[in-house]
This record gives sequence, structure tokens and C-alpha cells, in this order.
Amino acid sequence: MGDEGKRYGKWRKILVWGFWLLVAAGGTTLLVAAIRHQNRALCKSVRIEISGTGRRMVDSAELEAILTDQHTRHLVGTPSGSISIRRLEKRIGDNPWVKKADLFFDSKQVLWVKVIEREPVARLFTQEGSSFYVDLDGARLPLKDYFPVPLPVFTSCPLDKRNWNGPDTALAREIAALSVYLQGHPFWMNMVQQVDVNDARQFELVPAVGDYVLRIGDTSDLDRKFTRLKVFYERVIPRVGWNKYAVVDARYTGEIIGVRRDAQSASIDTAKAAALLKDLIEQGRTAMRDTVVRAAPVPREPVPDIDSTRSLVPDEGAGAAAAASGAAHSATKPAAGAPKPGSGGQKPKAVLPPKKKK
Repeated sequence: MGDEGKRYGKWRKILVWGFWLLVAAGGTTLLVAAIRHQNRALCKSVRIEISGTGRRMVDSAELEAILTDQHTRHLVGTPSGSISIRRLEKRIGDNPWVKKADLFFDSKQVLWVKVIEREPVARLFTQEGSSFYVDLDGARLPLKDYFPVPLPVFTSCPLDKRNWNGPDTALAREIAALSVYLQGHPFWMNMVQQVDVNDARQFELVPAVGDYVLRIGDTSDLDRKFTRLKVFYERVIPRVGWNKYAVVDARYTGEIIGVRRDAQSASIDTAKAAALLKDLIEQGRTAMRDTVVRAAPVPREPVPDIDSTRSLVPDEGAGAAAAASGAAHSATKPAAGAPKPGSGGQKPKAVLPPKKKK
């Protein structure tokens, strides 16, 4: 009985292994047959879905032209096996406005083309005069002649070369971050006409009203910088007018530094300035059109007849008294060769430092 039991067990194992081999072979055969059938099946239709910003910088007609080699071939009616999904994905992905492309056939032989488009956040004008958009990733996006996008404008950008290096991409991302900040604050979208990128790759805002520059440096501490600048507009501008200062500098921690121009060029009706400021605050940029053909960079000549630097807006805890005092008194000319912000030296000494609370 022992030998017969061993033989029975041996045959049983053989039969079990044989059964599973047959199942595997049958499954493989069915799978191959299904794949061959699917490859022979004809493409019934093409469905295109575009998601992203809603601006539709890429449209279905443009994608159809890419898919059909500029309408020289037809996908519908073509065996799905002869359509290279990978090749089509790459061709669509080569469009600079496409962030991601996914193509696939469903069970009904419908070719799905799902595209995520890039979102432009700023328009740039380079030092050589070319213009393009950038997105949040710092990707360079070409202009669309038939569909201009209303966005903050950045001028004098040192980004003419086609292949950007690390610092170039970092600058493009800083531009995108500042642009997004401006778009999120209607007051600043109304107030800022354009943003100039200076030789140190720092930002200088050109207001829509007045003949002066707002210097903010890099994009660090944007909330604090713009909060202090808002205080400057609310407390100082109504007292002195738009053109008393040639430069308003928000790069320093805790205060605003003003660089005065001569008294003759600073004369202005301060009541009119206050009224115009109120209108700007109340306005919302609800309907904007990007009609810029070429934005002019801000001239870089030294500011003429500078006779003082002063602290205009103290740190938030110092109160309005120090701000008003800083706007009303004179000061001496800053020492020659004073270290510039970001150069490792100390900032110019404010002539009228913030008063301490008693």
C-alpha cells in the first residue's frame, strides 16, 4: 500500500501541474488573441479634453493638426495597432503650452487625448526687445497673437538667450511669484504700471501715477514690503503729493526710505493726489486688456538733484506720528559710497529714525 500511495501522489502532482500549465497556456492564447483583435480594430473616434486655466491657450483644432500631421492622415478608421500612442504624446508635449499629455484607447476604440495646459502668470520684455510669457514653473511661453493675456508686465529682463541656466530660471520663478502677488491684490494691479528688472536682477515698480520708482529688491517678505508701501500711500502721499520723492525704497527691514528730488519738480496739488489715491483704492481691475506692443524699460540714469534720504514709514509698531514726522522734516545728503542693499554692507542711515513709544 505504501508504494501504491506514493505512485498515486506522484501522478496527482503531475495532473495538477498539467492542469495549471494548460490554464496558463489558454490564458496567454486568449490574451494574445484579444490584443491582436484590439490592434486590428479600427479607431472609431477621437475625443480631446483640455484642462487648466480656462484661457484655452491650446485649442482642439491645434491639437487635431498635431495628431493628423497637419491633416495629412486620418486617425478615425485606422487600426489602433498602427497608431503610436507614445509618438503622439511626445509630439503634443513638444507644444510649449502643453504641460502634460495622456493618450489612450478605451474599450470602445475611442482615442482619448487629455491635455493639461500651462498657465501664464507674467509677460516679459527682454533687454533686446523680445517678449514672451512665463508660468509658475518659470517655463518660457510664446505669445499668442490672436489671444493676448492681461498680465503684469516686466521689462528689461536679462533673459534673451534661449537656453536658461540656473540663475535665469530662478529669476523667471521670482518674476512669476511677484506677478501672482500683484494679481492677488487689486490695489497694486491698479497702481503698478510695469515692473523693471535692474542690473542686479532686483525689482523696481513703476507706478501708474507719479514720476518715481518703488524699489522692493527681491521677492522675500513681499507681504511686509507691500504693507509698508500701502501705509506710505495712505499717510505720506496725501501730505506731500506724488512727485516729492524720486525713489521710494522698501528693501530695508522695518521702514521705507525716501530719496527726495528738488523742490521745484516736487510741487503738486496734494488734495488732488489724495483724491486720485482714493479712486485707485476703490477701483478694481475687473476688465483688463493686454494691449502692450513694447514696454519701455525704466531709464537708469542717476536720480538728479537728490538732496536727502529719509525714513518715511517706520516699522508697524512705531505708529503714524513717526511717519508724518519723517515726511515733514529735511535731512542731509547721504554719504558718498554708502553700501547698497544686498551688497553685504549696512543700509543708509535713516535721517529721521522711528520714534519709540513712550
